[in-house]
Amino acid sequence: INDIQNFPLLEALQALNELPGVVIWSRGEDMTLEDGRTVAVFTFDLDLASLVGSQEFVNALSEALLPLVAQMGGEGGDMFSDPSTISFILSLVLSQLSDQLSASTAQLSVWISPEDNLIYGLSSVVDVTLDLGFLMSLAPGAADSGSASTGPITFALDFQAVLDQHNGSFTVEAPAEFEPLDTSSLNFDLSNILENAGVSLGGGEDAEPSAPTADTAEFDITAGQESTGALSDSNPNDLYRFEGTAGSVVTITMKKIDDSSNLDPYLKLYDADGNLLAENDDATDVVEGLGFLDSQIAQFTLPSDGSYVIEVSALFIPDNGDYSLLVETD
Repeated sequence: INDIQNFPLLEALQALNELPGVVIWSRGEDMTLEDGRTVAVFTFDLDLASLVGSQEFVNALSEALLPLVAQMGGEGGDMFSDPSTISFILSLVLSQLSDQLSASTAQLSVWISPEDNLIYGLSSVVDVTLDLGFLMSLAPGAADSGSASTGPITFALDFQAVLDQHNGSFTVEAPAEFEPLDTSSLNFDLSNILENAGVSLGGGEDAEPSAPTADTAEFDITAGQESTGALSDSNPNDLYRFEGTAGSVVTITMKKIDDSSNLDPYLKLYDADGNLLAENDDATDVVEGLGFLDSQIAQFTLPSDGSYVIEVSALFIPDNGDYSLLVETD
């Protein structure tokens, strides 16, 4: 079992082994699958009553609830801001649940091939019945309110899956003769669809009628300067010009300011003559302060002295929203 890697459910069950009597695992009779493969069958029985009634479970649940109580801003009273009080109340509730779970069943079976330590089958049986009416008795005045229990809640699961395919290396022989795909009609149809929908792709090779140059740039920006702007249907892109020297390393960052907008920032960097040097849709590295849609051309080495042009736009045009642009040099 310890050789089975990267299987979260088994890892969780193994972690519960530290709690006495919570997980009992055993090996049953080997099973022969339809393909003739023999697999070992391991069964895990989870004692829900022991788990819920353990002090470790109470402590873990208390720690999880404390941040939620703090967010309530004291609406539950000072007593609920005390960890020991929360732990005590949970102990009462979970003790009642533990008694009810004593007749419940939770079992997982795993079929493992001794040849490659891969899992070839799973089966699970869960049967839980709870009556939460006791919670009413814990509420002040509930005994006189005439509230009635909604009755027992039953949850049943009987699941089985056979996993007969696994990732691996395969060799596929290409056909000796083939007819090349005619992409002209595909490109034509796709262009018509996008044009009729009023949408263009900012990242496409032919998305711009002409590449921006230093002469067509609208704004100037310098290293260390942060500029802001807005993209809209009538203004789908902005062009910024900056001066650079050969060998300088620049990082250009475009972020959307309003998280509620549909703007998906897109960056392009050109030389003075309109040659595309770099582009980015979503930042490839995890950077503090960057959203997953924000764009960043990181650590780009300028090839020569002169002017450079930054085009800020959106992946899908039109996309509306405010943005910020920052140019940094090492």
